[in-house]
Amino acid sequence: MSAGRDASPQLDPGSGRPENSGNEAMLLALIGCRGSGKSSVAREIGSITGRAFVDTDEEVMRRADRSIAEIFADEGEAAFRRLEAEVISEVVAKRFGVISVGGGAVLDQQNVERLRSVAMIVYLTATPEELWRRIEVDQATRQARPALTGHSGLEEIRHVLAERSRLYECAADSIVDTMNKSPRQVAEEILELHKTSQPKRPRAPGEPRA
Repeated sequence: MSAGRDASPQLDPGSGRPENSGNEAMLLALIGCRGSGKSSVAREIGSITGRAFVDTDEEVMRRADRSIAEIFADEGEAAFRRLEAEVISEVVAKRFGVISVGGGAVLDQQNVERLRSVAMIVYLTATPEELWRRIEVDQATRQARPALTGHSGLEEIRHVLAERSRLYECAADSIVDTMNKSPRQVAEEILELHKTSQPKRPRAPGEPRA
């Protein structure tokens, strides 16, 4: 499974199929660590369903006309998180069908609450070793993303997961293992889950899924 950088459309909800009633009207939000394949899977879901999709990281970079690494270097992480929160708020309001959410968005509970108000949230997982393997083979994404800790490579992935995995789990309505699966296979698995799922009330960090 590739974690490649996929260009998503600009924020124009008219670019996908109109939302319907029932489960089909519920949005899908994909969360997880860098390298989990969120963008690739979101693109596949969009291809299968005809729904509009958006990658929040790509939208932030489009608006800033800079890579995330450059935003971090020029203005700091706080500035990036503000832009990220603005994009998530707008994406939720415009009701995109599929949202690939930046890996650190779960650090802000307001982002999670906004997404959960309209979407089924799916946490994509893989081992730290597999996440790092995917990042290593995707040089474009690797160069566009900043270092997140004082560590490098596989150790950084492990530290990020130690910090965020519980937040991902608490935010998610479903968890999907991406190991040894293509983006298409993961997308199809998510769509099967989506058929019978309903959005749930917001949960506080540490509160388990129902």
